Amino acid sequence: MRRIRSVGFAMLLAGGWTLVAPGRALGQEQKEPKRQRDVIARWEIEASPKRSDYIFDVIRSLRPHFLETPRGVRHGIDGAGPGGRAPMTSGGSTLTEAAVFVDGNRMGGIDVLKGIQAEQVEEVRYFDPSKAEAEFGLTLGAGGAIVVKLYKGKPPEKPTSLE
Repeated sequence: MRRIRSVGFAMLLAGGWTLVAPGRALGQEQKEPKRQRDVIARWEIEASPKRSDYIFDVIRSLRPHFLETPRGVRHGIDGAGPGGRAPMTSGGSTLTEAAVFVDGNRMGGIDVLKGIQAEQVEEVRYFDPSKAEAEFGLTLGAGGAIVVKLYKGKPPEKPTSLE
């Protein structure tokens, strides 16, 4: 009888533990934060196989829609300016590609992303054309905006060569 009570008490404790920490009690690992469609967080950059490349490569592998011309936006010969090229905006980007902002400063088009090391980036956020227009004004064109927030923490240490 004493043994049955002990087993019952142990089961009661185990049941109570599952209410307090259900994921851990069932042997489940802590899940990574939820991915957002229009945001690439630092933890995703660090987990990416492209983390030692440029942020352009990380975006292309994780959220390629950031770099694509939005649906319904005309480009090519039909939507182009003289000579078949899309007209340029003041920031160096075409009207059909996303404008790139780095730490609040407009830097140009998506080619800017090919010069920023991924390890220097805290977050990348995409604004579709209507959200970009509301946030940044009418001068962006139809490509929306990609906002890059640089990492302000301690820079990663580079391995020293053993000569």
